[in-house]
Amino acid sequence: MSFRQIMQGTISRRVSVGISLAAAGVVLFASLLLTAHVSGLVADGAKGRQEQQVLAELSKIRARLEGRLLETAALGDGLKSYVSRHVDLSEDDFEFLGANLLDANKNLRSIGLAHGNVLQHIYPLEGNEAAIGVDYRKVPDQWPDIERAMLERKTIVSGPVDLVQGGRALLVRVPIFSPRYSGQPIPEWAYWGVATLVLDEARVFASAGLINSYDDFSVGLTFADAALQPGAHIFGRRFDGSTDALSLPVDVPGADGWVLNARPKVTGLGGYNREVWLNGLVGVGISLMRAGVVFLVLYQLFRVRSLALHDALTGLPNRRLLDQRMEQLVTQEERGGGGFEIVFVDLDGFKPINDTYGHGIGDLLLSEVGRRLCKFAKPGDTVARIGGDEFIIMVSETMPEDARKAYCTSLDAYLDDVIEVSGISLVVRASVGHASYPDDAETISELRRVADTRMYMEKTRKRDLATPDRKTRTLGIAV
Repeated sequence: MSFRQIMQGTISRRVSVGISLAAAGVVLFASLLLTAHVSGLVADGAKGRQEQQVLAELSKIRARLEGRLLETAALGDGLKSYVSRHVDLSEDDFEFLGANLLDANKNLRSIGLAHGNVLQHIYPLEGNEAAIGVDYRKVPDQWPDIERAMLERKTIVSGPVDLVQGGRALLVRVPIFSPRYSGQPIPEWAYWGVATLVLDEARVFASAGLINSYDDFSVGLTFADAALQPGAHIFGRRFDGSTDALSLPVDVPGADGWVLNARPKVTGLGGYNREVWLNGLVGVGISLMRAGVVFLVLYQLFRVRSLALHDALTGLPNRRLLDQRMEQLVTQEERGGGGFEIVFVDLDGFKPINDTYGHGIGDLLLSEVGRRLCKFAKPGDTVARIGGDEFIIMVSETMPEDARKAYCTSLDAYLDDVIEVSGISLVVRASVGHASYPDDAETISELRRVADTRMYMEKTRKRDLATPDRKTRTLGIAV
């Protein structure tokens, strides 16, 4: 099938439906690909917006958490400054300081003061009496952090650790140095001891918002350098091996730091939110509409072109399509190809059938004659109805004279028959006339005129030779 056939409307209904469906399928496939791409962009955009929202909330949590740690470290610095000037601190003075510090920071559980790394003061003392006199150097779990704070001369946050009395705590170790003489440079001050501020883990994390339940994400806290920490997980949700978790570093005084992790919660069917699904459904609907429109437009285009080039009654090519095909053969002949033949067929006695039985019966008879002509014609030939009871068979090649005469004789005999139409027996007879291009004519109109003239000559010859009985049969009445 060529592009010329498509444009001329000479393809069959089945083929036109197939082409229309194929084109609609291509449009549907392309539209669905576009929908998938757009849905992916929408999903990425929705995911990006959700991640930005989660990161914004995570930033607030981090700011509050770092604020709690820095606030406690600042209280520790204040205590360090006071003790550095009052190394002979009395129990009453320490109790006064401790009460004020715990009142200023509700996350504090207790405060300890160790001169020479030996614990001498604890506030509140109740319940902690047994810890008085403990030498940190003899406590393997605590001494490394205290020693590092002493050597590096900076505050260190360690933990969380499990408390004997229950719960977990963060330990803020504040090294204290005091001058040996007035005016001694601070870097040269001698190590006096260490202050330990015990932060209640649950209170700190609650005040930072870590314990809150969030609708859009789950959150957890881990050590930044998990390889150096036996228990890498600190608090909240675990995200071991998760690739879609969002992370923010948390600065911890004197430590390697922590990491806040959060993972957006999966919402909607298949993990996509309503926006993505709505976009997908709309895209699929539009894709189906596009495919449907393409199918209908193409199918109607083929149908309209086919109607313009085919006889509405018989479905055969009409004069216009026949002329187009003859023009193609003329062009081929001019380029060195062979010629072609046309055979003009005119039914004898068709008018009495219409007058006697009506046009409905006549139309049925014409359709049957057209079908029989198509059956008689060879593949590649064209059978056309050019008007009324006139048909033309275009043979796509020339024939020798004897073959041409045999062809016309066979056609004449083939059509000489009785046809049953709606229970009525009708006699069919026809006159035929042939013409050959380019032997008989140089133009299509001249070729058709030659065939028409020969057909009428044949019709006259038959009329003159007809017997009374045959004349009756010619009128289309079976006797």
